[in-house]
Formats: sequence, structure tokens, C-alpha cells
Amino acid sequence: MKVVSVLFTVTLILLGLAGCGDSTGPEEVYRSQISVISTSTSSIIADYDLDDVECDGLVMSPDGSSLYIWGYYSAIAQVSSSTGSMTGYMDCDGYNPCDLALNESGTELYVLSHNDLHIVNTASMKEIGTIELGMGISWAMEMRPGTDLLYLQRDYEGGDGTFVVDVIQGAITDTLGVSSEIMAFSHDGDMLYMAQGSELIKVDPESGQQLLEVTLPGMVINMCVAEGFGMIYATWHGDFASPDGGVSEINPNSFLIERGIAQPGYACHVCCVESLDLLYVSGTEDHKIMVIDLDTFQPAGEIDVEQYVRGLIKSPGDDFVYCPVFNDEESAG
Repeated sequence: MKVVSVLFTVTLILLGLAGCGDSTGPEEVYRSQISVISTSTSSIIADYDLDDVECDGLVMSPDGSSLYIWGYYSAIAQVSSSTGSMTGYMDCDGYNPCDLALNESGTELYVLSHNDLHIVNTASMKEIGTIELGMGISWAMEMRPGTDLLYLQRDYEGGDGTFVVDVIQGAITDTLGVSSEIMAFSHDGDMLYMAQGSELIKVDPESGQQLLEVTLPGMVINMCVAEGFGMIYATWHGDFASPDGGVSEINPNSFLIERGIAQPGYACHVCCVESLDLLYVSGTEDHKIMVIDLDTFQPAGEIDVEQYVRGLIKSPGDDFVYCPVFNDEESAG
């Protein structure tokens, strides 16, 4: 399970200002934290302070015991999901992490940089191998369920596309002619869903053939796939100068929109807690998380968060949702 911030560009600008405060007056201090939401009450029950570790995204171990946090200009931290204590740490030695993924056993962490894929042993938090990708710019990756294949989104000299990397062979085995920074697999790994502008497309992960598409009311920002019935939930935004946004429910078989809700200010990260029929959607404008009742597909509550929400990820048992938050404060200079 993984989440990556869609406010990444804005965040980099803000982080770049972190050291520019006037030493004679208040200095802006930027920090990250993870808010823990209890799904039984839809309320925040704990905040984990990440100190100086930036958080541009995170993944969770398959058993739910550990969170792995990465920052583009920082390092990778391993954090206990139950206590918030840091249990491991790795400097990235000069390269900028672009995304993280885990194998299905949770023993290996894959760190995507622009030109390489780094393999990290999660027990020691030490790098144990590198797969060269060649010159280019990397954006995102997803592990295909039930396989040892990573699907990487890259811009490279020959254009752009999806690289398929076999992590056991340590080699690129295929390149698909379709690409998107926003993608998700069905839980059996048989289908790949990608966003291209306002289009959501259904792709055969073997051939890269586009099978179906559906047009949403605005630009697709994020999506998740429900584990049981496989419904796709996609957030969308009218444009970045407007507060218009919402979330749509897409049937994975017909690939038609079943239900939708337009909610100004809510068009960012999305997380489905299927066992409780709840959908959590983070806002882009007012630092809130909307709770949607999946029975009625109507808002059932709101959760206030301190600042910019960087993602939403649930625990394997659906008991908790973890929300990385980018926070800024003023302190005496």
C-alpha cells in the first residue's frame, strides 16, 4: 500500500523557503507529521512527529507494522505504525527518491530515483542492490500484485512510457507505450488503471493495450481500488485556479461512473475503508478530510487536520487511516 503527495510541486517550493527566515524576527519552521485516524470514530487519535524527516509520500508494510516515509530532498525513515517511533533510517547518498514500493513479503523496499532503482533490505535498512534504468526522469511506480514486477513511469530519451522491471532478474523486461503518474492495479493484478487528464483508462498490463476509458468531470487527481468489490474511486478537480472538485465511483467491469459527488475544496487523496462502508477524501483548500458514507454516497462528517494533507493510507485491518501532514509554524528566530 502506498500514497504519494499530489501537492509535491507546491511542497518543494515551500520547503525551499524553510531556511529563509529573518534571524531577527520569527522564522518559519517546516515539519512533517503523521496523523492517525481511528476509523471507528473517524477522529484523530495520535500525531507522530517526524522531526526533520520530510514526507513526500509513504508506503505501509504488508502486515501493517511499519510505515516507510520518504522525502525528495531528504532520506527514508522506517516508523512503527503503532507507536510512531523511528525504527530505521537510511540516507540516500546524493540521489533524490521519487517513489517507494515494497515486495509482497515486506522484506525489500524499492526506492525509485531518476536513473536507478535501489533495493533496500527492510530489516537492516541497508541498500543491497541497484538496477540501472538509464538516463531519464522517473515519476512513480506500482508493484503488480501477485508478481515480482514493478511498473515505473518515466520520461526518457525515446519519449515516455511504462517500464516493467523484474526485481528478481534485476532487469527491465518490457516497455509499455502508455504512461501516467497516477495509476493503480486491480487487487488481482489483472488490470491496470491510469489517469490521463480527465480520462481514466483501463489497460491490459501484459500488452499495454487500452481496453476502456471513461471521462470524469475534471482532471483526475488520485484514485484507489476497493479490495472486495473492486470499485474504483477517483478524485477530480476542475482546474487549479478553481475550487471545483469531487469524487466519482467507477464500475471496473462496465467502466462507467456509478455515482459521484461534487464538493468544492475536496479533490485530492482518497482512501476506501470497505469493511465500514467509508470513503476518506482529503481537501485541497481548507485542510479537512471528508468522510463519505458509501451506502448513500453522501458526506457523513469532516476531520480537521493541521495543514497540507500528503496522502491517506489505511491499515490492513481497516482500523486506522494514516494521514501524512505537511505543517508550518512560526518560532522565534
